[in-house]
Amino acid sequence: MASEEADTMQDEKLRAEQKELDLEKPLTNENKRQARVPEVAAVVSEEDDPTQPCMSFRAIFLGVFFSFAVGGVNMYYWFRDEPVTIGSIVVTLLSYFMGKGMEILLPDWRFNWPWVGEWSLNPGPYNMKEHALVTIFANAGYQSAYAADILVTQRLFYGQNFGPAYGILLILTILGYGMAGLGRTVLVDPPSMWWPANLPTVALFNSLHERTTENRLGKHARFFGIVSFGAFCYYFFPGFIMPILTSLSVMCWFDHSNHIVGTLGAGNAGMGILNFSLDWNTITAFMTSPLPYPVFAILNVMAGTVLLTWIIVPALYYSNTFNAKLFPIISTTSYALRTLPDGTQQAERYNVSRILTPDKLFDEAAYNDYSQLHLSSTFTMTYFISFCGVICVFTHILLYHGKDIVRRYRASRIEDPDIHNVLMDAYETVPHWWFGVVFIITLALSFLTTSYWPTNLPWWGLVLAVLMALVSTIPFGIIQAIANVLPGLNVITELVCGYMLPGRPIANIIFKTYGYISMYQAVTFLSDMKLGFYLKIAPRKLFWAQLWGTIISGIVNYLVMDAILTNVVHDDSEGVLNGDYAPYTLPNASVFFTASIIWGVIGPARMFGPTSSYAALNYGWLIGALLPIPFWLLHQKFPNFGWDNINFPVVFNGMALIPPARPVNYYTWGAIGVFFNYYIRRKFTKWWENYNYVLSAALDTGTAISLLIIAL
Repeated sequence: MASEEADTMQDEKLRAEQKELDLEKPLTNENKRQARVPEVAAVVSEEDDPTQPCMSFRAIFLGVFFSFAVGGVNMYYWFRDEPVTIGSIVVTLLSYFMGKGMEILLPDWRFNWPWVGEWSLNPGPYNMKEHALVTIFANAGYQSAYAADILVTQRLFYGQNFGPAYGILLILTILGYGMAGLGRTVLVDPPSMWWPANLPTVALFNSLHERTTENRLGKHARFFGIVSFGAFCYYFFPGFIMPILTSLSVMCWFDHSNHIVGTLGAGNAGMGILNFSLDWNTITAFMTSPLPYPVFAILNVMAGTVLLTWIIVPALYYSNTFNAKLFPIISTTSYALRTLPDGTQQAERYNVSRILTPDKLFDEAAYNDYSQLHLSSTFTMTYFISFCGVICVFTHILLYHGKDIVRRYRASRIEDPDIHNVLMDAYETVPHWWFGVVFIITLALSFLTTSYWPTNLPWWGLVLAVLMALVSTIPFGIIQAIANVLPGLNVITELVCGYMLPGRPIANIIFKTYGYISMYQAVTFLSDMKLGFYLKIAPRKLFWAQLWGTIISGIVNYLVMDAILTNVVHDDSEGVLNGDYAPYTLPNASVFFTASIIWGVIGPARMFGPTSSYAALNYGWLIGALLPIPFWLLHQKFPNFGWDNINFPVVFNGMALIPPARPVNYYTWGAIGVFFNYYIRRKFTKWWENYNYVLSAALDTGTAISLLIIAL
């Protein structure tokens, strides 16, 4: 009796805390029948049939096929000067037609397997759950493995090739999947964590599988088909026939020979003032489609972009701060300064081999004889913004979400469900120990990889990288789940390792990958878990699809990377940097290499220390930590004014993509997003609810297919 009374008192305490969070409502049938987020209610079905087949032969076959195909194709194009990414939208479309073909062609052979029961080769119509499982299977590896850039940098720029065992283990031992299971309670189950980027994908599934009583494609599918075909045809103009449509610079039309006009008005090589684009691929290249983004997130990103590209960078450039006029205004290349006989200085590409020992460690004497490393004004501001962005995430989360996180962990077992939570109760959940086993195995293999081969990363360095990823997954995941912007942890991991292990470039990039990409991978897996949640896929089947998709695509990534370096660019770093193997210029690996020089070779103490030209950038840490505070206080004082819509993690992390992103990638993106998600949503609410996310998916699909054909 005493125990029961104590449990009752504890439940009452938790319920009182949840009322403070405004998460608890009376358990009524009305609440259970509705999704709590209007955007989710507009797209996600509130019905489910648990008897529908999911992990069928068709789903497994297509999932494995697309893991091989997408992982290989994306890795192949990763090395080109204009990388092409076959994303989840294209996989969703192609797997739909292939699945329907298998529905027609496969015989209905049935088997009885131990622990599985009866299993059919063709269990009837190809349904949405099978289709979604295929997409999630491929999603586990559709982006080229970040760790592949480590291998390219080691092999091409530092002359280290440790063989396939090292390469495959390095790619597969990123710890994100094991960590994802720890964040499910906070980032997948609560209705308030709605993951807006998933809604266009759900809309696409609805469009493809929706049928009318006359057995014709429904209205959403017809709309999707028409827009996709139109986008497919149109992209041949900016992508092949008239490339000028990718960046239309109004200022340059009036005086295209004026250097100042070009610097301010050009969208690719300048600041993009009065610049716009008529190319959907350019518009969505770095921030993806603007249609799923909340208006407040778009406005935050655009405010930061205008501040950076129209005010801060031009002021730095024309005042010649950091010797800015010696370099291009936008560039990701590192530079050395050489003094000419007449006393003037000239910039040249930084030759890192001049400051390394034969063991690929930093040579201070050679560095002092050569040159400090210099950056363009835009690249300089990227690091300042990154410093601000990383630290302000923690301040923002502490102020706005700190109590929520603690209380949700404590009160999750009695939180009132919405309709989707109720429907998912029909399926067995994945035990936490499954994810724990995956985490332990990958952690053990990570120790083997970094210790057996000469990476110069000690065991305690790997432990610290993993801890940084663990600590950041939930707060960064909240930003992604609410605002559709994922902050990066790459700069802070590089900084920490640069101070701990100065002069060790390989250790630095490996530390960054285990610290940053483990978090990024965990949030990506959580996003797919939420997609499976919306589409009512059994969690245990989803677990195995994500796990095997990761393993297959990781191995394919390594094999394709090895083939490119061996047979195409012939391990010739000078030829790659000089463009001798164009279009195989390895742009992403080159940026990765530049970062390894800044943080791993020279190190943050010399690059950003008190005697450095870039010491002032360290004020970014202080500014980022303090800037959210006054706006939070204003929100407390005037809660109805909207001060909470000023979100500095979104502001800084939106800006931090420039470069490699260019101003041309932003301004049309922002205008389209505000037009649809503010004006159209308010003026034509029903149309927006029915077609906004379908339109986004259709434009992405048609453009991606056209882009692939042109690239091939």
